[in-house]
Amino acid sequence: MIWGTLISRKKYGIIDYMIAVIVAIGCTIFTTSGNIASSRGSPNSSLVGLVLMAGYLGFDGFTSTFQEKLFGSYEMSMYNQMMYVNLCSGLMSLVMLLISGKFVQTLQFASKYPKIVGDATTLSFSAVSGQFAISYTIKNYGALVYATIMTVRQLLSVITSNILFGHNITMLQWISTVAVFGALLFRSWYNKK
Repeated sequence: MIWGTLISRKKYGIIDYMIAVIVAIGCTIFTTSGNIASSRGSPNSSLVGLVLMAGYLGFDGFTSTFQEKLFGSYEMSMYNQMMYVNLCSGLMSLVMLLISGKFVQTLQFASKYPKIVGDATTLSFSAVSGQFAISYTIKNYGALVYATIMTVRQLLSVITSNILFGHNITMLQWISTVAVFGALLFRSWYNKK
């Protein structure tokens, strides 16, 4: 919503802001009220992880909002946008390989293990399938709906991981989960009124 206001000059109602605050606080409480320390990381790896997650969320929010703006401003197709994004990503990867001096090492690795080409192709098809779903959602429903879907997906992923790997979920984490899903369900109900 912050990016939508800054980039697209969108206006949101008080209910939207209240729900966003509840979801943000709920996700923050869920993430920080349990044991988030890595068993293999350094003592300050949790702080580094939280900073990286905040950066990820900020850039992810910017990207989907900017994509929505591009769809509206230039009447661009999903396929054109995906092509340009992937071309830019490929060029950035190539530049980083060249700057870091790892380009030759990467080619040597690929020639030593040619099976990686098939694995990378499979991974690329999987990524493109995800991009289709993301682009379709943003183009047809907007960045805010996409952000809501991703928030729910990430929260469910963390809960599932905690259950599968036997991590204890604290009472505060369960309360924050109920708050997040409750706020999102309320939003769905409120928008249908």
